[in-house]
Amino acid sequence: MLQFENKLNVVTKVEIPYDQHWRPLWKTLEASSPYDNLKRISRFDPHESIAAEWGLALVYSQMSQYIAPKRGEALRTLAAELQELLWLSNYIINVLKACEEKIYSNNFFLLKEIILDMQEQWFGSRILPQFILLNGVERDLTIGIQNKLVAQIKVFEAEFMIAYQKIVNDSILLERMEGVMKISKEIIHTFSWGGIVAIAAGVEIDVRDANKYGAYDTVGRFNLNGLHGSDAATRFIVAIEKIKHHVFVVKTLMTNLPTGQFQLDNTDVYESPNGFYISAIEAPSGPMYVSYMSKKIFISSVSTRLKSFVPQLLVGVEVEDLDLAYESLGLSLEQGAIG
Repeated sequence: MLQFENKLNVVTKVEIPYDQHWRPLWKTLEASSPYDNLKRISRFDPHESIAAEWGLALVYSQMSQYIAPKRGEALRTLAAELQELLWLSNYIINVLKACEEKIYSNNFFLLKEIILDMQEQWFGSRILPQFILLNGVERDLTIGIQNKLVAQIKVFEAEFMIAYQKIVNDSILLERMEGVMKISKEIIHTFSWGGIVAIAAGVEIDVRDANKYGAYDTVGRFNLNGLHGSDAATRFIVAIEKIKHHVFVVKTLMTNLPTGQFQLDNTDVYESPNGFYISAIEAPSGPMYVSYMSKKIFISSVSTRLKSFVPQLLVGVEVEDLDLAYESLGLSLEQGAIG
């Protein structure tokens, strides 16, 4: 719950309370083996755990000079796309709740549950995937599970399109968000703030332009040109449209998976005592960087980079818009708090 002070209905000071944890994720990772770290890093954030796992796997791969097989890379991409849908559904729920739109938010709660069910069917876990390994992925996509996922994504798409048609034609809802929490291009570039925030401002930030990984070259990227609103309404529209793209990618990947191994055999990690390694991953909220140096692992996500700046960002917002302004940013400021 945001704590704030105001003058004449305008926010003058914001404090975001954080729970204090005696053992943050970084401490746990420092004392664990590479195999255990790839499992535990899932706790970074349940909505961006695949990105964190993949980023750490790429760091370990640099040390040990392994390249995951093509099927493993495709399955990693498919898992990441499911998490995109999970993150976007959760984002839309939070924004709709801030607007006190209970009916629409219930629609997206249903969609979120479908994605969580899909994760449980495939990963064996609804919340923490613990799916990506150094040498590929934990579980292959069997024909039986694939058929179930295909059926579920069809249900997701059908339910989403019903909600989509209602929301895009709800001028009152979109007008409620217009002009709220505009983010400048300067701030976006300063914090490497990608995802829906950058797209809504007409800024192109995607680490996959310089760092090729996964099967993204075969499925294309989301593109919504001509947007410059950079406010809550534009970000909301981007999130809604982005879901359609990721549904398409999930369906495409499931029907065009390469054959072969989903993981390499007998891969051990060589941990360099002195070297510095870093990977870049496009997480749902934007660029995520995972670094390793002398057994210490750090994750730089959009939320961790912005954590200390958010209170300053919210100053000047009207009191009645404060919850919407905050939720429209799509941040998770407790990332990495618990190990």
